[in-house]
Amino acid sequence: MLKSLSKALASVALVAFASSAFAEKGEQWLTDMDEAQKVAKAEGKSIFMFFTGSDWCGWCIKLDNEVLSKEEFLAYAKDNLVLVDLDFPQGEDVITEEQRAHNDKWKDVFKPRGFPTVYLTDASAKAFAQTGYQAGGPVAYVDHLKALIEGKKATEQLQADIAKAKGLKRAKLLDQLLNTDGAMIDDKNGKIEEIVALTEGKDDTLYNKYHTIQVGNNMMSDLGKVYRGEGSNEEKLDQILAVFSSYDSVKEGQALHRLLGSIGDQFIKTGQTENGAAFMDKITSDSSYPLEIQQTTALFKAIITANASEVDHEKAIKFYDQAMAMDPESQTGKRAKMMKEKLAEKASAQS
Repeated sequence: MLKSLSKALASVALVAFASSAFAEKGEQWLTDMDEAQKVAKAEGKSIFMFFTGSDWCGWCIKLDNEVLSKEEFLAYAKDNLVLVDLDFPQGEDVITEEQRAHNDKWKDVFKPRGFPTVYLTDASAKAFAQTGYQAGGPVAYVDHLKALIEGKKATEQLQADIAKAKGLKRAKLLDQLLNTDGAMIDDKNGKIEEIVALTEGKDDTLYNKYHTIQVGNNMMSDLGKVYRGEGSNEEKLDQILAVFSSYDSVKEGQALHRLLGSIGDQFIKTGQTENGAAFMDKITSDSSYPLEIQQTTALFKAIITANASEVDHEKAIKFYDQAMAMDPESQTGKRAKMMKEKLAEKASAQS
């Protein structure tokens, strides 16, 4: 009872604190994007769009307290930024329904993946950079923003150079553009396809790099179609395995990691843990795959085994050991060690 009351009081305190912080932001902050665009156009400033959850998002509150409310940040913003607060509170009375609808509209436009998210845009609300919480306080954050705004100028110059370039020179400039830190680049997939076309048979390094990305994008697109479609877990497993078979020449890359993870998850959902472990074991034993993928599938084999309806703890721990031994210092090796220890504790508690 006391514990529940303490939690409730803590929650109320957090909401009150966050709401207070929101209220204290001051006149320098706008809440209307139409007004912000007019000001940005008239004063030649960039728009600082802050997507936040003022009464529930810990990192948003942290960014607000450590940076956005500080004089160093506000002084820089006064001459360079139009500040816009787009709040998505859980409390019903923190903002008006009209404001909530306005914020939802811009959330639908930008689709931030999490909070806090900051977009820097021009006066037309076209984003040129994305960021969020950064440790180090207001001075470091201002330096970070300056770099992003300077980067916009460099990106614009690069895009102008690309417009004039042809052949391999164009491909190399496109590569440079796609690797610009923090920049929001339009039609990335189209640029990737162009690099592949320009470099095939002419620059193996760039071709292999972007062909792998292109194939990975196609793989993820096909996987997305499976998940968006109808069908039972068993049918989805068959469809995902078909996607894997259609890309059997792909031996590395982040997309392959994600596809294999989806396959493992689907084997668990269907209760086919023995078949799933056997599937992963084939890849673990296949020397045509790099060590990174072999170790990943060794870990997936252990995870699948540990999620069987009747867990053979000894076997699962053995598989975790196998994954660890392949490269103990890799992230996958360290993850295998952590998961093995948790499983061993669980097994010990049950015995």
